Amino acid sequence: MNKKTRSGILFILFSLSLVMSVSSLAIAGLVPEPTCYDSDGYNIYTKGYVTWGSYRYEDFCFNSQQIQEYICNGNVAAPVGTVCPAGYSCVNGACVFSTTSSTTSTTSTTIPQQQYCTVYARVLDCNTNQLIGGATINLEGRVQYSSSSGYVTFYNIPTGYRTITASMSGYTSDSRTFYCSCSSSVYVDLRICPIITTTTSTTTTSTSTTICCISTTIPTTLPKYCTFRVKVYDDSTTNPLPGAWVTLDGGNAQITPSNGIVYYYNVPEGYHTVTGSKSGYNSDSKSVYCSCGRTIDVTLRLYPIITTTTSTTTTSTTTTIPQYCNIEVLVLYDSTNNPLPGALVSLDGTNYRITDSSGLVIYYNVPVGWHSILASKEGFTQDGTRIYCSCSQTHRVILRLYPIITTTTSTTTTSTTTSTSTTTSTTSTTIPQYCNI
Repeated sequence: MNKKTRSGILFILFSLSLVMSVSSLAIAGLVPEPTCYDSDGYNIYTKGYVTWGSYRYEDFCFNSQQIQEYICNGNVAAPVGTVCPAGYSCVNGACVFSTTSSTTSTTSTTIPQQQYCTVYARVLDCNTNQLIGGATINLEGRVQYSSSSGYVTFYNIPTGYRTITASMSGYTSDSRTFYCSCSSSVYVDLRICPIITTTTSTTTTSTSTTICCISTTIPTTLPKYCTFRVKVYDDSTTNPLPGAWVTLDGGNAQITPSNGIVYYYNVPEGYHTVTGSKSGYNSDSKSVYCSCGRTIDVTLRLYPIITTTTSTTTTSTTTTIPQYCNIEVLVLYDSTNNPLPGALVSLDGTNYRITDSSGLVIYYNVPVGWHSILASKEGFTQDGTRIYCSCSQTHRVILRLYPIITTTTSTTTTSTTTSTSTTTSTTSTTIPQYCNI
């Protein structure tokens, strides 16, 4: 052990004794407990520092291979000694990449480019989806505790595959493996389950059984996922429908609570099918695209099945009444109330019809739900809208088509010589049709 190493160890022992002394005074109520701040987290590739009250501790090198990194362990400054990875040397309190020239014996050191990501993690109860504070989060040796809102952030995480674990007394632990991409942000949900212990005792024996839940969310190794917030409504109203079954891609079944909302976390990027059903109701299904890092709202509407029963002594007949509406489309000329005949109207990109002399087309027996309507005519701008078709209702849609106005400027130039020539230039300009609202 060289002199510099011995000096470093003595300095660490002195720092620990000082931290313990101040902590003891804080616990006794004699002085307020200091606040710990770490400038770089657990990052051996950057020289950082930790302040604890009025004290400041900087990262330093024991020797060319060993580094002393200071971190905040909870709210207390703590030293962590470690060895730089292969190919790195400790220089001025940081591990830097070393390269050696083959023609000379001179060793040069190059600080590598920043290749880190930021990890945002949150801890949830696997049964209730409630955020949990005070849980221990361990990211490959870096330890933090979730805030009262259940969140924790790790900065300067080296790129590559990483594993993060959440644990708490009275709960099962949960681990996730994810990929840390350079200069990106990674979001990880950790779900821990309460441990329920039941004990059966007799005169001579005692049996203890631990029951825990299993997270239904399948983790992804790449940070490309989204969250689905599924809202189930009763009929075409805004009343939530509790007790409905919701499935994602035919599995991952959940039951809606009193607010009619269920969540699916860590859904892989791409198209997915969300289906809602309940006894006595028609089911509803949506195909939804999951965009990376977004929370996407999915609305499902379940309509009660209206049944009529004809009973005799021995037989019963049940009939389901289909759910339809009618849509009247009125096409008007410009901003006036004059009808525009001969316009082409489409329903959901098909079902084309031509307006009559009153500018009207009618669609009968349109299925309940959202529909797109578009009107167009040669020499006019287009107009379209989306409308929700409510059961047994007749909806009127008014579309306005504005004429495309063109102006022509003509210039004539005449020269008088033994012969006369005339050149005519015609310019056609389309004036855009806009207004302010």
